Amino acid sequence: MATRVAWSSLAILAAAAVLGCGGSARQAEAARTVRSWDATVRLLERAEGSGAVPAGFARQVREAASQGRTRAQARLQPPPPRQRAP
Repeated sequence: MATRVAWSSLAILAAAAVLGCGGSARQAEAARTVRSWDATVRLLERAEGSGAVPAGFARQVREAASQGRTRAQARLQPPPPRQRAP
């Protein structure tokens, strides 16, 4: 439950940051990816709660969601500043 709330909060903050800063198309796509993984995990939790999903499959989906979210969130970070030549 706490993980779901934390992920949802992060997705909302990421989307707000992208929209508030007039983010690039790359950042907008990354925010959509984060929201998509969040929705996937919510659906998984419902299916798992009803017994419709085997535990091994749920574990694999959670791992994929974690990795996918991590990659997408990395794209939400602003690029490092360029260093000027001396």
